[in-house]
Amino acid sequence: MEKKKILLIQTSLNAESKTALLVEEAKKELDKKEFETEILDLRNYSLQFCKGTGIETYNEDMQTIFRKVQEAQAYIFAFPVYNFSFSGVAKNFIDIFSYAMDSKVCALMQNSGGERSFLLGIAELSMILKMHNNIDVINEVVHSSQGDFDGTVLVQEKVKEKLVAMADAMEKKLL
Repeated sequence: MEKKKILLIQTSLNAESKTALLVEEAKKELDKKEFETEILDLRNYSLQFCKGTGIETYNEDMQTIFRKVQEAQAYIFAFPVYNFSFSGVAKNFIDIFSYAMDSKVCALMQNSGGERSFLLGIAELSMILKMHNNIDVINEVVHSSQGDFDGTVLVQEKVKEKLVAMADAMEKKLL
């Protein structure tokens, strides 16, 4: 039986991104399961703004991202919280690539500046994905904040426990 592919989509463009560190931790948990995993770090691509046209009108990096999204059976969508919601980069990604995500399984992770600025982004994005593209968003979401890290190391045990629960929920959905 072929392993299910999970694409971890990291949407922060910050060079010192805590969201990217959270994605690395999620990959470690998923790699303990029977999955093929790949991190799609948007910092490594030449991104374009959505212009409402077919993918063939975008640059090669955007077409590469589209193929990766299409090929995956599931996603972990990770984003920074800006102004109490998901980032513009995450919104732009959904605007361009959501049709490649149609009717698949997705988990959501976010990192914010503080402990209390997390509810709206997850709720909004979950609703958009479910309603617009019939994406099965699992209930085990992961939220971290800047204080959950010591430099580049995730130290908050509650966040680590949520990562395990998310990986377990993904496993139940896919296997």
